[in-house]
Amino acid sequence: MIVSRGYKFRLYADDAQRAQVARFAGVCRFVYNLALEQRRDWWRPFKATTGRPLS
Repeated sequence: MIVSRGYKFRLYADDAQRAQVARFAGVCRFVYNLALEQRRDWWRPFKATTGRPLS
């Protein structure tokens, strides 16, 4: 039997730490969106020439 457990933690960050976390989240969002854009731009010509979707 598999038991799933979740934990929640509360962070008490000061102003400098909050700014750093916000900056890190912004960079992660930028990289993720860039990867999605690159995949989309590569997928369209691939599907047009082969007729197959990416897996």
